[in-house]
Amino acid sequence: MNAPAQSNRQLVSPSAPRRRPARVCRSCLFYEGMTFTLEAPTLGAMRCASFRIGPEGICSICAEFQAVEIRRDEEYAEFLEAVNKHSGTAAVVAVSGGRDSLSALWFLKHELGLEVIAVCLDSGYMVPAALTQLRELCATHDIDLRVFGLGEDEAGTLTHAVETLASSDGSPCHLCSTYTAHRLTSVADECGAPAVVFGTNHFFRWDDRPIGLFHRKRPDGRTRVTVGLPYVARLTRSDATRHTQAMGALIQTTDGISTNCHVPALLQVRIGRECGHVPELEMLSLEVITGHLTREEALADVIKAATASKTAELDWLIETMANAREH
Repeated sequence: MNAPAQSNRQLVSPSAPRRRPARVCRSCLFYEGMTFTLEAPTLGAMRCASFRIGPEGICSICAEFQAVEIRRDEEYAEFLEAVNKHSGTAAVVAVSGGRDSLSALWFLKHELGLEVIAVCLDSGYMVPAALTQLRELCATHDIDLRVFGLGEDEAGTLTHAVETLASSDGSPCHLCSTYTAHRLTSVADECGAPAVVFGTNHFFRWDDRPIGLFHRKRPDGRTRVTVGLPYVARLTRSDATRHTQAMGALIQTTDGISTNCHVPALLQVRIGRECGHVPELEMLSLEVITGHLTREEALADVIKAATASKTAELDWLIETMANAREH
C-alpha cells in the first residue's frame, strides 16, 4: 500500500499508447509511448510527460534516479532513532493482508523488537481470506489489530474512482491509502506513537529527490515520522518472502496478481484498453528501479497478470515483455 500522494490528474502521457511491440527500458519495464496512470502522482506530472528512452536503452526515469541524491539510508536511521528512544507503542503500521505489509509488520515486531499496532482498512474490495488470515496472524503473534471500514462518502468516492478512474481526489489506490492514513493518524495520536509505517517498496513521491520519509506534527507538538519501511530499509522480495514464511502467512494471488484486493483486476481491462498495460506494471517498475525486485521478477509478474486478464488488448504487452526478457 502506498502513502498518499496529491494529484488531480490520473492519466499523464507524452504520446498515445502503442498497441504493437514497443521498446522497453533495459533497466526497468517502462516502455516507449508509456501512459502513466496509478503511479503518475508518485512520479509527478512533468516527469511522466517528459518520459523517453535514451539512445542506450535506459529510460529518463531510471537515468534520473541513478543521478539524483538518494537519502534513504539517512531516512532509515532517522526512523530508527525515533522509535528506539520511545517507550510504549513505537509504530502504527498499515496492513492490508498482502505480502509487503505483512513483511513490514514482521520486521518491526520480530527483527526490530518494537511494540506496534496494526491498522487495516477494509475498503469493501479486500479479499475476505486475506482479512481472515490477518486476524489470525495478529492473534498468533500478539499484535494489536484495528480494522476500520469506510464512511458512506468515502465508499461512494472510492467506488466512483474504481468505476471511472476520474476522481479529483486521486486514483483508487491512492484514495485507499489516503483513507488508511487518516485511520493511522487517529490511532497514532491516541497512543502517542512516534512513527507511522507503510509497507511501500518504493518512494512515496519524487520532488527534487525521491522521498521515503516525511514529518508530521503530533498533537503534543512533537514530530511524528511517516515512513515506507521496505524502501528505506532496502528490503527485497526475498526478504519479504522470508518474513511472511516465518510469520506463517500463506500468500496466494487472486484475479491474476493481487494477494489482498480485487481493485487491480477491476482496473485491468479498462487500463489495458485505454493505456496498453496492466496496473501492476508501473508499481513493479518502481520496485525494480529502487532495488526491491529484479527486472526478471517484475517481467514474470507483468506477463502473469496480463495473461490472467484474458484481455486481447494486452496481447501486445505480453509480446513486448517477452521480447524484453531476451534483451
